[in-house]
Amino acid sequence: MMPFDIKFYLSIFWRRFPYFAVIAALIGAIGVSVASVLPSEYRASAVLLIEGEQIPSEMMASTVQGGVGQQVGFIRDRLTSRASMIDHATELGIYRERAGMDPDRIVEDMRRRLRVRTSGNHVFVEFRSEDPQVAADVANHFAAIIERQAIEMRRGAASTTLEFFREEVNRLNREMGIHRARVLDFRMQNRDRLPESLEYRRNRMAALENRITRSEAEEAALIARRGDLIALFEATGRVSEELTPLERELAGALEERDRALRLYSAQNPRVRVVQARIEELEEAVRSEQESGGNDVLTEFERRIEEIEEEIARQAEIRAESEAEISALQQTIDETTVTSVRLQELERELSYVRSQHDQVARQLARAEMGERIELLARGQRITILEQAIPPRSPDSPNRPQIAMAGVGGGIAAGLGLIALLEFLNRSIRRPVEITKRLGITPIATMPLLRTRRQIMLRRGIILGVLAVVLLGVPLALWGLHTFYLPMDLLIERFLQRTGLASVIEAFR
Repeated sequence: MMPFDIKFYLSIFWRRFPYFAVIAALIGAIGVSVASVLPSEYRASAVLLIEGEQIPSEMMASTVQGGVGQQVGFIRDRLTSRASMIDHATELGIYRERAGMDPDRIVEDMRRRLRVRTSGNHVFVEFRSEDPQVAADVANHFAAIIERQAIEMRRGAASTTLEFFREEVNRLNREMGIHRARVLDFRMQNRDRLPESLEYRRNRMAALENRITRSEAEEAALIARRGDLIALFEATGRVSEELTPLERELAGALEERDRALRLYSAQNPRVRVVQARIEELEEAVRSEQESGGNDVLTEFERRIEEIEEEIARQAEIRAESEAEISALQQTIDETTVTSVRLQELERELSYVRSQHDQVARQLARAEMGERIELLARGQRITILEQAIPPRSPDSPNRPQIAMAGVGGGIAAGLGLIALLEFLNRSIRRPVEITKRLGITPIATMPLLRTRRQIMLRRGIILGVLAVVLLGVPLALWGLHTFYLPMDLLIERFLQRTGLASVIEAFR
């Protein structure tokens, strides 16, 4: 292994110094130019406070779902949309001095400048601008928008919820009315087959059966009465066993005679008086019967007719009762089917009613939730601190950028020299001749250049350095002024190379 020869490597460095100088000057010039061209950016920040619900949730909770942090995310997405960015940039006149700037670049730059982030119970709205007053005004502008839109979003969500439940209650009211009408119509059409009247109909059937039994017994009694009346009329010519006044008087006289005969003889005057009275009464009874014969026949026929009519009426009563029993039996048989269908209709009505009651409770809650949001008693976002114009710029860090450019140039120049030396396999020292060829040289002579060659080489090096030191800053200034601001160029380069996400992860 050859010993380390520092003089040899220093000679190589000075021999390669023009390459080192060009690379270091080029990269250093780019870093210094970028540090000087990049505009100063001021960052202003407004702070919003996320306040909790003022009414305990166990007593009455708002109907707005989702936390305020989630709502801030929705609002941020709306604010950073293309149309929103262009509208706000135009409204605030952020790019007034860059008239005719491409809308895509405006959107890209606005999204870079604006940052909305949530930390704990605070929301920070930050905006970067070359003008500190513009940075503060824009940050306050977007903070006010977030505060206003958060209120509008919660109130809108509460109103939408309330309107939904109102429509549902009205719909269920209409549906419940339809089901009520179906149940009522079914009950009217089947009022004789309803299950609640089943016990009454069964009792009515039992009563009708008892009625038929009584009618049959009464008919039998009427038939017997008719036979007795006919037998009485045929035997006595009378239509009733009830005695007339003369017959009762005659019966009394006969009883009196019998009592007298038990005490006296037949020739006793008292007995004879009674006997004479009996004979007179018998004659009077015969005369009465002879004179009322036609009336008795008429009365007999009338009573027979009444009995026949009553028998016919009893038969009619039984027929009516049997017909009603048949109809009741049919309704009892049909009650099961009617009950099943009625239960289905009432179950549908009950289901709709339960839905209605549940939605009605939700409606009451939605009304209270909307009132909570209208009175700002739920979660809300309020501006805690207004953004003020910053006194010093937040970026760029010009010394750091310039030092990074110079340091990167030096490192790149040294790297180039090391690479050229690594690729160079020629023999340049006597020790290498001995090692590679196995011979020992008597003497070595360095490469000698003429004065003209030296001046030409120095002129080329100085020219290249002049072009680098002057041309690079001018080129960067031209790009920044006439094409695209340097910060946007750098941002676009980082995004296209994927370095933006890496840098963002280390922030």
